Amino acid sequence: MNIKTQHYLGACLSAVMVFVVGVALFVASQHLNRVLDRYHFASDIATGISELRYVMSEYVLHRHERARVQWQQRHDTVATLLASDSFEGADQQRIVSVLREHLQDLKETFSRLTRHYASGGYGRSDPAETASSRELEARLVGRLEATSQEMISATFRLKRESDADMESTQRWVNMLVMLAITV
Repeated sequence: MNIKTQHYLGACLSAVMVFVVGVALFVASQHLNRVLDRYHFASDIATGISELRYVMSEYVLHRHERARVQWQQRHDTVATLLASDSFEGADQQRIVSVLREHLQDLKETFSRLTRHYASGGYGRSDPAETASSRELEARLVGRLEATSQEMISATFRLKRESDADMESTQRWVNMLVMLAITV
């Protein structure tokens, strides 16, 4: 093989490797963008749930209509986020499904709590009814707290899975670049 052919093959091989590395980096970049979107989605859900908990606590303490309206607005925001999820894996879809179920449970429980307060709460003359009313309130508030905590834990599982996706994509890109440099 003459020198001209060797240079030609070397140039072609170099061009092919540059093209392959470029395509791989483009694909990895697109994948990382999707993973980051999912990570931000999970963060937004966690923030929304935390805000729900805060407003719920304010409502329980003060029973202002403003807090009830804010709770409903934040609930609707989280429901909208969960309706537009961007998760692809079966485990991630299962977690999002559980989050949707928990969000529905939160809504129903909060509605029961607001109805309880609207019906008079502990403003009853009978001590037995007052104790029963306080017990119902404690159970409802406890259920709201427990469900919202489960939702926050689930969003952190989503974030951990997104982190793992990012790490595996980064390892894949690093291996590809090292392979290209070696070749």
